[in-house]
Amino acid sequence: MGEKIKQAFTTPNFNDMIKFIYDLKDEIIRLKNENDSLKAQLKTDSHNSSKPLSSDGLAKKNINLRKSSIKSVSGQVGHKGNTLKFEGKADKIVHHVQFENCSRNFSEV
Repeated sequence: MGEKIKQAFTTPNFNDMIKFIYDLKDEIIRLKNENDSLKAQLKTDSHNSSKPLSSDGLAKKNINLRKSSIKSVSGQVGHKGNTLKFEGKADKIVHHVQFENCSRNFSEV
């Protein structure tokens, strides 16, 4: 392919340039097909092909063991629910002292 490129740009013949463009188009199509084929090979494992389990690698498949439920995700219908409210005053305030070799920052706590 390198020789074709040199030849196409050293000789300014119009017909050679058109042929070169068509050759490049054919090469692009061939490379796209090869790329699609390689992507399809990457997607295969022992579950969707005849490959052995040992070819799957070390990554484990995530399996959801939870069963779907017909119950709604919210609380009981008509039940208001209770939430603890902050009254604005604390029973006890503890100030932390940062030591020289401690890497934690307690200034924002």
